Amino acid sequence: MRRLTLLVWLTIGILGATSLLLAWGVTLPPVAAQRGGNWPQISLTKLVGGLSQPVHITHASDGSGRLFIVEQSGRIRIVKNSVLLDTPFLNITGRVLCCGERGLLSVAFPPGYANKGYFYVNYTRKPDGDTVVARYRITTDPDVADPDSEETVLIVDQPYANHNGGQLAFGPDGYLYIGMGDGGSAGDPGNRAQNPGELLGKLLRIDVESGANPYAIPASNPYTRTTGYQGEIWALGLRNPWRFAFDRERGDLYIADVGQNRYEEVDYQPASSRGGENYGWRILEGSHCYNPPSGCVPPGRYVQPVAEYDHTQGCSVTGGMVYRGQIYPRMQGIYFYGDYCSGRIWGLKRGVTWQTVLLLDSPYALSTFGEDEAGNLYVADHAGGGIYRLADTVVSTPTDTPTATPSPTTNPKPTRTPTRVLIPVLIATSPVSGTVRFAVIGDYGLASQPEQDVADLVKSWNPDFVITTGDNNYPRGAAATIDQNIGQYYHEFIHPYTGDYGTDATSNRFFPSLGNHDWMTAGAAPYLDYFTLPGNERYYDFVWGPVHLFALDSDSREPDGIASTSAQAAWLRSRLALSTAPWKLVYMHHPPFSSGLHGSTVAMQWPYRQWGATAVLAGHDHTYERIVKDGFLYFVNGLGGSTRYAFGAPVPGSQVRYNADYGAMLVEASQDAIVFQFISRAGVVVDRYTVVAVTLTPTPTPIPAATSYPADGMYLCETPLPSACPVPPSQVQWS
Repeated sequence: MRRLTLLVWLTIGILGATSLLLAWGVTLPPVAAQRGGNWPQISLTKLVGGLSQPVHITHASDGSGRLFIVEQSGRIRIVKNSVLLDTPFLNITGRVLCCGERGLLSVAFPPGYANKGYFYVNYTRKPDGDTVVARYRITTDPDVADPDSEETVLIVDQPYANHNGGQLAFGPDGYLYIGMGDGGSAGDPGNRAQNPGELLGKLLRIDVESGANPYAIPASNPYTRTTGYQGEIWALGLRNPWRFAFDRERGDLYIADVGQNRYEEVDYQPASSRGGENYGWRILEGSHCYNPPSGCVPPGRYVQPVAEYDHTQGCSVTGGMVYRGQIYPRMQGIYFYGDYCSGRIWGLKRGVTWQTVLLLDSPYALSTFGEDEAGNLYVADHAGGGIYRLADTVVSTPTDTPTATPSPTTNPKPTRTPTRVLIPVLIATSPVSGTVRFAVIGDYGLASQPEQDVADLVKSWNPDFVITTGDNNYPRGAAATIDQNIGQYYHEFIHPYTGDYGTDATSNRFFPSLGNHDWMTAGAAPYLDYFTLPGNERYYDFVWGPVHLFALDSDSREPDGIASTSAQAAWLRSRLALSTAPWKLVYMHHPPFSSGLHGSTVAMQWPYRQWGATAVLAGHDHTYERIVKDGFLYFVNGLGGSTRYAFGAPVPGSQVRYNADYGAMLVEASQDAIVFQFISRAGVVVDRYTVVAVTLTPTPTPIPAATSYPADGMYLCETPLPSACPVPPSQVQWS
């Protein structure tokens, strides 16, 4: 008789108090805006914190993947591999007059920066507050610039302390664009924005890369031959352009201009423009008369804003960017902008007409938007010092087209093997006694009291072995720190162990996975020298009782790649196909899905379920999270000892999120069941999740007509006993 094997998923979330869940996380749920069409559902995920008044985010387009964050007081910071570097890229606080609307306001890297080694900044200088555009050069260290290398390009007198503009950006034409406010006070008392003889209240375009000293005026600027006009002017009629940006794909220009006391606006200039547009200030505020308050006549070459809002929605527009990344298809081509006062974020796109909708109501003081080299978008919280990444709930999924997958040569598949089916059933149960028990620790390698506490917890379980979800050796994976970060706490699991903290195991019982901090020393050499692991040691597999474990290297520096079409992925697929173990667990550092600071790692969203895995365990975000997505189980486990992280908006399928204390996972497995638990260092069982293999014999009894089955193929049967659950016909498949 045919026998049908079912996997029954049991969920017992044990939370001692509601405060344990999201104890200090930051969660921003999407806002359901009044909208039509395929608008994204936006959330914000924290990348880094600890900055002081960030006002600009950009990249160098040099292939380094670095983000450069401008702090208003006069520093530029680097985010490298999702880590905020301690040493500033540039520190000119001694030159910068800050704060209010003054300060170091932006940085721009010229085309070909990787071969040039210099860049440009815009700041208000001590002691008079005038605007300075200057060039600086890097030192022999590409992450540190020389603060004494300043070459002045342009100085503009500022009559008041506010409305300095301050944006620098290189356009698609290679020229440097400079946003200048109207000089300040209120209402532009000197009418400077409409005065063609002044640089204030304008968008300027100059040539700083042709070798002219200090710069040249492009011959194609619109007013180079017009008497009474400054040749640098590209557009005029601006009050305080706080962030403008070019669409990296189309070359169109978007300018957000801060209003006086009623309206905020976004202006648009197509890539085909030859310049000379007048955006109306101080005659108009937005599309409304300002001076005079009624009956005004727009200036020549006036261009109306494509979006505006009044001060019931905010009070100071912050210009954004057009999304051109590859992860979120619904965000493609949308210009995102926000408001500093209200924290709201809107989307703007052009169809037959311009459309704008509110996408998110955040609690942040949005001082700037920015993008990285891949086109991902970020915002800065000026007050809180955090940088957040914009995300949509819908992402693109890597195509399942692995190459060079070996065909299994052993354990041929029976001709009539039943398919395993996932049926979630809620059942109250105690932990299943397993024939094997092991610990999972993540992001732990930082010699400290939290790591000591977690290690003591792990040892109290007397596990058969320990696996890690990466970042074994902070801060840079160096040989000088690896023993104190790992061997000091776990030497009795490691073989061979030749460190300074005690004896080793008789055979190896410590199986780490590589993290990005382990790769910060060239080739991850200290890690590979310290451990003796199976296979090529970067990724490998081993079997312990009923569990087959597969350690992956999820870092982008992995020589065999991390895409679903890589050699590493082909290896995993083939090894899973050959495995006869009842439980197949894949573990790595970067989580395929996460609601934490770093967020989901799209490159690691491989088709694990289709390839035969039971679950995926990862780290990187210093949180604990259980996610069930499309019927497949994911864990994020990064509370092993390094600084805990806050949460962003929950990813779809997120069921448990915890970051109140450090801890580790205990996994127990037999032939028939596997139990995943997360336990805090205080001994509190935060979460328990059980998967049971149940063998049932199908009968021809018809399924009641009232029973319905969701379109995704999952079936929820809420009953005390799995045997009482009917089996959906579409899920009983025979090969």
